[in-house]
Amino acid sequence: MKKICLAALLMVSMMAKAQSIGKVQFGTPLSEAKTEITAQMGNPSKATDQELCYTNKVFNGFKWNEIHFFFKDGKLNEARFYMNVKNKAAAKVQAKNVSKVLGKDNVMTEDYEDDGTPFYAGGKSPDGFGHLFTIFVSPRAGRWTTQLRYGPFELKH
Repeated sequence: MKKICLAALLMVSMMAKAQSIGKVQFGTPLSEAKTEITAQMGNPSKATDQELCYTNKVFNGFKWNEIHFFFKDGKLNEARFYMNVKNKAAAKVQAKNVSKVLGKDNVMTEDYEDDGTPFYAGGKSPDGFGHLFTIFVSPRAGRWTTQLRYGPFELKH
């Protein structure tokens, strides 16, 4: 019985971690999320009721050129991370590196775009289906980027 209780406790704690970014759960109200995110990352370069934006920040050991936290109906429902790189090959290398780090704490899948470019998805969405995040390579504003996207989530509960 003791082992069953410990296993259940471990599963619940992993589910909670799997549905958050850093220490902030998706679905957290704006004021609470803003306080926690600011404590972790400092003051944002842009802050509205719909978005917190950071530039040139380190998260999970990687330097991201931009990080955006988005809020819908007053709750955290999406986060996007952008890492500018020299070219597509460098973006693919960084995507793989990010997947290795996030794969330490999350179940990870690898799939391929039509052109053979790999992308990764992992964790469990707080919506109860789908993935928590996707790591992929994409051009943005004339540059190649490695991107990490959490959500957007519906958060109907």
